[in-house]
Amino acid sequence: MESSRDEGGLADLRDRLGRGEDHAFDDLVRRFWPATFAFLRARVGRTEAEDLAQDVFAATVHAVRSGHGPVSSDAAGWRRYLLTSARHRLLRHRRGGLVVESLRDPDDLSEGTGGAGVADVQTPHRTLDGEAYEALQSCVARLDDDRRRIVWKHFVEGMSKREVARETGRAESSVRAILVSALRDLRRCLERKGWSIDDM
Repeated sequence: MESSRDEGGLADLRDRLGRGEDHAFDDLVRRFWPATFAFLRARVGRTEAEDLAQDVFAATVHAVRSGHGPVSSDAAGWRRYLLTSARHRLLRHRRGGLVVESLRDPDDLSEGTGGAGVADVQTPHRTLDGEAYEALQSCVARLDDDRRRIVWKHFVEGMSKREVARETGRAESSVRAILVSALRDLRRCLERKGWSIDDM
């Protein structure tokens, strides 16, 4: 019973955040700040942890309003999303600049693509300069909504293929196939713009 109330409450919170309700952000912070702050505080000083945590929550609200963000209706899924975001913010803080996942993963593109690479969440983050980021962003925007959502979750939110499958209600093999297709198109798009996916 408590679980169903929890799911209903988080679905309602997501809707309220999407509508821009004043108190929705406060409710999000009240519920998930302790775990997010504790994760960051264990790695950086208090002031840095507070600043980074605030960034995480602001970015989450922006993601929800843009049609992204956590889709899970359980608290564990929201915590996972926020902690993944916190990890990425921490890496950005330590290295400076825009951080994205490396877009190379022979495992993913070994099926029917000659071993050309795409991303895996275990590969190191890289900092892209402005022009590279703009080219990548433009190419991602050309993907259909379904593929863009899955690419976003895997490469930006740092979710594993299994986690993406669970959140989207797909088979893991389907998520893998979608990533292969999406990143093949990204490779072609980037090449037309004078970039290689290996630059990413």
